[in-house]
Amino acid sequence: MAQGNKSRGDEFDNVVVAVESEENFSVGPGVQGYYKPPRREPVYHHSYNYHNSNDDWCFPTDTKVQLCDGRKVAMKDLKPGDSVQVVKKNGQIVYSPYLAMLHYEPDENATFLQIYIDGKNEPFSLTTNHLLYATKKPQEILESPILAENVEEGMFVFVADEDSGKVAPAKVREVLEVEATGYCAPLTEEGTILADGGSGFVLC
Repeated sequence: MAQGNKSRGDEFDNVVVAVESEENFSVGPGVQGYYKPPRREPVYHHSYNYHNSNDDWCFPTDTKVQLCDGRKVAMKDLKPGDSVQVVKKNGQIVYSPYLAMLHYEPDENATFLQIYIDGKNEPFSLTTNHLLYATKKPQEILESPILAENVEEGMFVFVADEDSGKVAPAKVREVLEVEATGYCAPLTEEGTILADGGSGFVLC
């Protein structure tokens, strides 16, 4: 999803972060420089996915989630202990406790991707380096999530299918980049979340 930053990483014991750092080194007598190691891939631990970046990875604050009592609420209005709709690795839709907001900046601007899927008029939105599940071929097996910036027209994301109680692939028909104000990143115990930006609930 698994997102200004008002939460410290040390508050979440199960989060493993891929860190990109600069190390001081000497390149010869009287010469001092800095070595920047190659960018590392995201590290996945337990069920929560964290991608280290200088940018924020979030949703618009008015993105909806569904609670276990059937209500749909904006992410900005979530409270610890709320049980929200998530997806397990086998694609089954279940409910999981909302734990905390990793990022919450209601007045900051951010760049979002609007992803349109077949059969829906409204897009769902998330920041470019947010992780979501997407594949090049329609399939029911969930693989490792990818960065939203790598989602292209013709790929498939996963949306909630109420009849089966699982997620099903939906074809991406257009991806647009927009600027908007306000973003947040909720953390669930399961590590995934079904987010509804108007296009139906999409797995992130």
